[in-house]
Amino acid sequence: MAKRPPPQGRDKVFANYEDKKSNYIFENGLKKVFHSKELVDCKFLIGQEKQCFYAHKFVLAMASEVFKRLLYSDASPEPISIPDVDPHIFESLLRYIYLNDPPSEDLEKNKAIDQESLIIQLWYVTSKYRFSDLSKKYYDMMKINVNNFFLVYVSCKRLLKCGTLQQDSDARTLISRCLKVFSVKTADILAENRFTYQNTPAVYLKKMFATEYMSIESELDLFKALQKYANGNGWTPNTQFLLEKSEEPHDTCIFITELVREALKQIRYLAMTLKEFDSIPAKSGFFTEFEVKTIRDRIADQSAQCVSIAGFATQTTKKRYELLHLKFSNHVSF
Repeated sequence: MAKRPPPQGRDKVFANYEDKKSNYIFENGLKKVFHSKELVDCKFLIGQEKQCFYAHKFVLAMASEVFKRLLYSDASPEPISIPDVDPHIFESLLRYIYLNDPPSEDLEKNKAIDQESLIIQLWYVTSKYRFSDLSKKYYDMMKINVNNFFLVYVSCKRLLKCGTLQQDSDARTLISRCLKVFSVKTADILAENRFTYQNTPAVYLKKMFATEYMSIESELDLFKALQKYANGNGWTPNTQFLLEKSEEPHDTCIFITELVREALKQIRYLAMTLKEFDSIPAKSGFFTEFEVKTIRDRIADQSAQCVSIAGFATQTTKKRYELLHLKFSNHVSF
């Protein structure tokens, strides 16, 4: 059968008119339903505030394969809770889907979100729901520094659980850059106003404190930073049941006690003097009597065949920042 020739002349104009008319009707229909609850068939609870948003499954499914699987799976919950996305960011994503409004232009007017955080959160949400062009745009705009280090790091860790190849690659690259920033700016990042439970979930402490190269004067400074973190979160050595909601499925509860302990084990106590160890760590209550005695014996005579403590760092390097200087002696950019 011969193919139908493409429209010419008046027929072509009419065909274009019909296409434009259809698009106009569809776009105006989306605008209409966006500004009302007409025909909504899904409900979202967004952010820690659980702010409520209503939407249309069909519209979201057309925009994103991730939404399609989420909304049309047999196990789809109702309402759908998304605690890891800021309500302002989610609303901006909906405006982009329904109204074709670029998210950054919409949110730049919101003074509650600073520009750096805005870009990171937009990258996260557009990556999570696979808006690839937008995701690449925000990825290229990101700059990692001491103020946004934790937000970038945590966002990447969360995104890796979503499991898409391109997003995995970008997230791993950013994590590598984050750890480099942590090495070079350790003291600034561990400053009390930045290093808090709100900024840094305890599940990520071990990886950070296991970093080999750090710009910090002593291991004692690392211990004091972690002690402030724990105390600031209400954790003390005698606290047995302080829980943190895990980011794993089903909100598995993890003891912060164990998470802080795992980070404490990464500190190089054998690089301290006896005076340093006795001044704060030994009295902190974060160690058992056996651990205190064993660490003291090892510090006093590192050549002796002393008992090792499973899981504790055994390095005796006294100044990590000297190693850092050798490793990153050239210009460092992030």
